[in-house]
Amino acid sequence: CRAINDQRLEGVEVSAVLNAMNPQEQDRLKREFPNEEDIFYCKRPDCCYVKRRLQPTRSFGDFDLKYPEFNNPEGFGSEYQVGRVIPNYSGGYINPVPDFTSIELSGEDRYLILATDGLWDELTPQEAADIVNKAQGDVKAAAETLRVTTLETAAKNEKMTLEEIKDIRIDGKGPKKRRNIHDDITVIVIDLKNLGPN
Repeated sequence: CRAINDQRLEGVEVSAVLNAMNPQEQDRLKREFPNEEDIFYCKRPDCCYVKRRLQPTRSFGDFDLKYPEFNNPEGFGSEYQVGRVIPNYSGGYINPVPDFTSIELSGEDRYLILATDGLWDELTPQEAADIVNKAQGDVKAAAETLRVTTLETAAKNEKMTLEEIKDIRIDGKGPKKRRNIHDDITVIVIDLKNLGPN
């Protein structure tokens, strides 16, 4: 978040979104896997998946999309989260290689928001900056407000209340799956003006 004046912050996006909705990532996947028409699939314009399974194109886990030996070699069932075999496997389709962005901080840069796509799926950088600004330097309160606002936005989009979303079991057992309503949300807010000597 960059300060515009004492009253307002500007939300500035400083990293690329590395998922199957990113046109550059779609082009990269098509170049690397030219014979696979289903290398990415878009259920909606804002909802695309690598091999119909995963939105991120970079990941630490998800070995079944990286290595053929994890493409359900033993025929394990869904209780092991590996029940979906990719026919004619030619991956790795995703990789753990991070995308580094380096920016030079200016005197106007005030906060850094590190968050998973669960937050950014629901809030714009400017909405997040406005929330952080209202916290008046309390980064813990800012992070919690961002988390709750994200859940409230997801609830509103589903015509539900926040309490109704919280009542849905995370394990997927029940009439609704929470994962279909919102993604996981992890958020850290860093005050760039009060980092301290270390």
